[in-house]
Amino acid sequence: AMLDFAGYVPVNGSSRQGILCVNSEFLPGGVMVLDIVYDSASSRWNVTGGANVSFSGVGGGTVTNCGGNITPWGTMVTCEENDLALDLNFDGYQDYGWNIEIDPVTKTVKDVDGDNNPDKLWAMGRMKHENVAFLSDSVTVYQGEDNSSSGILFKFIATQKANLSNGTLFALSVDGNTGTWISIPNTSKAERNNAISNADFSGATLFNRIEDVEVGPDGKIYFVSTSQGRVFRFKDDGATVTEF
Repeated sequence: AMLDFAGYVPVNGSSRQGILCVNSEFLPGGVMVLDIVYDSASSRWNVTGGANVSFSGVGGGTVTNCGGNITPWGTMVTCEENDLALDLNFDGYQDYGWNIEIDPVTKTVKDVDGDNNPDKLWAMGRMKHENVAFLSDSVTVYQGEDNSSSGILFKFIATQKANLSNGTLFALSVDGNTGTWISIPNTSKAERNNAISNADFSGATLFNRIEDVEVGPDGKIYFVSTSQGRVFRFKDDGATVTEF
């Protein structure tokens, strides 16, 4: 059913026993989590268990799960690439267009704010998420927006390590081969629902359909604009970027 991102989480650091997380980019969306073990004799991976993650208690479920990534702390983040404007449970958040963190061991959506209910990652902003990319510091996350009318590159700095429930959201503004991270209002539900329009209003650069963002082995950040047919690269210096 239109599988997209797949991420491997090792069990005790093993390359032969792990957990495979696979997205379904469909309506409704989904994530399948499989326990897998490599059989050296047959040179095959065997599935020893697994489950489809339940999103029933999270907003209106999930849709169009596109990219994602494995976090430095061993969970999976799945990204919704559809920002349908619906609030079916009347909680003030639009239901779709978010990142969601999954515990691959329990195969459940994480309760990131400690209220005993599973959550979407509201603080990371609502958009047509393509994927996320993490620095090893466990606080810095890059995310691109796969939208032809904008395509903004965001950086999220979590308030606490390995906790994506709260943080500061920035959007990239580029001038020549340098750039600036613009702080985006990101406290209220309305601000989080409207991350794109707030970033656009603040002067973020529009890249037109960011299809992927990754941290290179050289420590620089790489991302692709599908519509421009270009790969961009920069060095992140904190508040500014160079070598764009």
